[in-house]
Amino acid sequence: MKKIKVLQIVPSFNVGGAEGLVLTYLRNYDNSCMDMKAVSFYASSGSIYDKIIKNENLPVVYLNKKSSLDILFLKQLKEEIKKFNPDVIHTHMSALKYVVIAGTLGKPIFHTIHSEVLTDAGIYDRFINRFLFKKYKVTPIALHEGLKIDINRYYGCTNTVVISNGIDIDKFRNGTNIRDELGINMEAFVLCHVGSFSYPKNHKFLIEILKKVLEYKPDSYLILVGKGTLEENIRELVLEKGLEERVLFLGNRSDIHNVLKSSDVFVFPSLYEGFGIAVLEAEASSIPIVVSDRVPKNICVSANIKRLSLDASIDNWCEAVIECENIKNTVLCTDIEKFDIKNILNKLYSTYIERIVPIKG
Repeated sequence: MKKIKVLQIVPSFNVGGAEGLVLTYLRNYDNSCMDMKAVSFYASSGSIYDKIIKNENLPVVYLNKKSSLDILFLKQLKEEIKKFNPDVIHTHMSALKYVVIAGTLGKPIFHTIHSEVLTDAGIYDRFINRFLFKKYKVTPIALHEGLKIDINRYYGCTNTVVISNGIDIDKFRNGTNIRDELGINMEAFVLCHVGSFSYPKNHKFLIEILKKVLEYKPDSYLILVGKGTLEENIRELVLEKGLEERVLFLGNRSDIHNVLKSSDVFVFPSLYEGFGIAVLEAEASSIPIVVSDRVPKNICVSANIKRLSLDASIDNWCEAVIECENIKNTVLCTDIEKFDIKNILNKLYSTYIERIVPIKG
């Protein structure tokens, strides 16, 4: 097996889906076939991901980009690429254009699109992507087949490949109940959501669901894991509804596997999702799940997951959530194995190799 050098490039390691995926790559790649390193444009902000990188001594280089308009860091970027001399460069979010400016078009470049085409990148980045995907054969990576179709249609390309996000399944299967730590009694009915406080995650609807559930089950709680620009708005809404004793804001956590194991149902009413890795984590944790029909079907592999339309009434959502209380001792979902990060990395390696050989040959 040929060993290759892979450079993952992200703007930062703030907490988010793209950053989390790169972090998962770094923690799980097989060093017998890949030598992987990551570059962050911005310095460490002290996020949970940055702390993990430091504590586990992961191979990450932080550059000194100061703002969105700062291009002085490009010299550093070019030097780091030259120093590592990767066989493959894999970019995420807004990183692609900077990698190209740094003069790396002689190497195979992959770019993962983490959300719907029109929300994954701004107009300027989408214009550049169209040019690079068609003219320079930069390989777009889609997280599922539906997204691949959208990418090829929007960008007018035919070279998109599908590689799903992955998770460390064993970690989520072996979580620990931490209700004592959270101050929740064992008899309570606990709803859980993991995601950034942003428009697509639909937190306002989550609060309405909890309010309705409390009419039938007064000893209920909603756990919210994540941070984001809309957090203060949701906190104000919780106060306005008089639910401050029933909603727990946990911020970003490194033990999501334990939070999930402490919950009775995972509720995910997203307005749209590029992938929905939090759903996979909940499925691996073997808890019942209620999601919107905007979550990609291909990741809904558990027998105990229900997809509901966002046009359904709040009563329908409440009923679906409460029904989850009767689902106990959930059977482990074996279909989720295809999303295990080790299997995903094997597919990623094979995809890299396929692109390297023609270019080097």
